[in-house]
Amino acid sequence: MRYVVSGSRIWSPSGQRVIRSIIQRWVVGLPADTVIVHGGARGVDTWVQQTAELYELKTEIYYPDWKKHGKAAGVIRNQQMINTKPDRVAIFWNGTSRGTKDMIDRALKAGISVEVPLTGDVLHPPETIT
Repeated sequence: MRYVVSGSRIWSPSGQRVIRSIIQRWVVGLPADTVIVHGGARGVDTWVQQTAELYELKTEIYYPDWKKHGKAAGVIRNQQMINTKPDRVAIFWNGTSRGTKDMIDRALKAGISVEVPLTGDVLHPPETIT
């Protein structure tokens, strides 16, 4: 199983505790051969990396190249992660992050289902979030 994980960087302190707890429960439920792909940002990406290491899951990190791509680096990185052909994308979204919304849209456009561990929902293409 191959998952791309994307999530918002900014959460309230109480939101951070909830998200970290959900991430831990989510990671524990993944098959041992799961590869988690993420963008290496603070917040969700960092928490997922730490939890994956704790449970000895393989990870791949795609850092944005801000020097080379400027303001487009985040969306270019998102597409690079989609290009790894994940089985699913898992989203931890605070409802305002444009980068996470971009990842949702790219995944659905590519025909990849989007799992929302916060709610237990799964979005299947061609659904969108507004």
